[in-house]
Amino acid sequence: MRRLSPQIAAGLLSILLSMGSLGIGAAELGLDNDVEFPDLTNLAPKSATSVAQSLGDRDNVSVLSLAGAYDRGLSPPRYDVATAFLADHADEYDFLVVFTSFEFPTGGAIAFYNPVVNDTEGIGQPLFDLRQLYGGSRRLQGYIDMAAITRSSFNSRNRDFRNPLNTLTHEVMHRWTVRIGYLGSDGQPRNDLLGLQNAHWSLGVSSEASIMLGANWLEQAPGSWLITESRQRLGLWDLYLAGMASVDELQPITLLRSPTIDPLTLPVVGMTAQANQEVVQPAQVIAAEGPRRPAAADAQRHFNAALLYLVRPGETASPADLAKLEQFRVAFESYFQSITRGRAVIKLGLVETAQHSVASPQPLIASLGPPPLQPVDAAVAWLIQTQRTDGSWADRGNTSARDTTAVLTLLTDVAQASGVVSSGRAWLQAREPGNFDEQSWLQQGLPARQFADSAGSNGDGGVGLLAAWLSSPIDSLRAMTAELAANVRNDSLIEALGDY
Repeated sequence: MRRLSPQIAAGLLSILLSMGSLGIGAAELGLDNDVEFPDLTNLAPKSATSVAQSLGDRDNVSVLSLAGAYDRGLSPPRYDVATAFLADHADEYDFLVVFTSFEFPTGGAIAFYNPVVNDTEGIGQPLFDLRQLYGGSRRLQGYIDMAAITRSSFNSRNRDFRNPLNTLTHEVMHRWTVRIGYLGSDGQPRNDLLGLQNAHWSLGVSSEASIMLGANWLEQAPGSWLITESRQRLGLWDLYLAGMASVDELQPITLLRSPTIDPLTLPVVGMTAQANQEVVQPAQVIAAEGPRRPAAADAQRHFNAALLYLVRPGETASPADLAKLEQFRVAFESYFQSITRGRAVIKLGLVETAQHSVASPQPLIASLGPPPLQPVDAAVAWLIQTQRTDGSWADRGNTSARDTTAVLTLLTDVAQASGVVSSGRAWLQAREPGNFDEQSWLQQGLPARQFADSAGSNGDGGVGLLAAWLSSPIDSLRAMTAELAANVRNDSLIEALGDY
């Protein structure tokens, strides 16, 4: 079979991508203008009256009602949402992830990031802190607008399900990346690594196909380059800026220079260019930005993100929408851990914060007093005392068959408590099993002789738990033990078990 040349194969991939066969197309990506940089010299003040009201939590989603405009660029309603949420919840969240039941102008972006604070040095961002406006949180780092819930696919069987997962990861990463410059060979600062909004990778950077609009360039021949991947993963430079990789792990950055490469163009698989290569060393970036502080060894790796759903006044949250958000929540937690190469985790949803006073631990009821001199006797006595009035034992309501069987097995072996055992067995015999697991426990709780009478002898020579059940070694052994205990030598059964 003849193989396609890399150029032809890449061209076919590019055509398929533009047709939507391999995922979202560049024109539909909607992440090229997705950072709402605050004007630090002219911040919008908080409103005199809040337009947000908490409607309570629905499992892992906090629902809020929002009145008035919510257009992108309007900070006050976002202040109000954060303030209303934090008034009812502990200050335990690094990000607020906000979906809406309604559409609103987002400036062409499918989702966007609203920075709240930057206290990290060496990542090319100025230091600032707007948390007082966002409810006075001491922990909040960013407010992420995922916009109308109808914009995203939440069907895990649909190929587009990865898009909202990538989108939220992309927005979270805007907390740290990409804003870096470097010192050129002339010692002057340069920002040629940056593309759209000076917050994404330039088209000319080979960034391990970073989801921050990055590409992976492959040199096909001297000076001839081809994009083989785009927007697939987090590269080591992304992870370094986020505090998830050490400086020692960094590799030099390949930067292509050519009149045909527009830094602001989105990368698409199959693009080619004739270009000269510039190699930017990690030391050049650090010389321009300084080392990252805190370094990876001390950086945060565990994050909490609250999941918020905004509705209009008088509207209730649709159960179907809440179910979609729950499916997305579970998938994102796993996805984020995977795409960060296991270096970080995000808990998406509501964090339960129990309030405990500092005091000596309370001893368990079963552990009061000094250790008994006869632990077996004490344990048996405790078991007898904890038998329920109906004859059963249970840690929880749905484990009574298991627990009763286990206790009866012990009491039969080590104790003479005929009344307790009899009432326990009577409960087992009267119990209607709710599932196969409970049926198994009930059957195992029967005396061996009674079990042998009710078990199923199969044509293969073995014995099953019930008639028509598959034979198993443990059930066959119990049946044979019962025969021997009754002094009945069933040679045909023993011979059959030997063949089995």
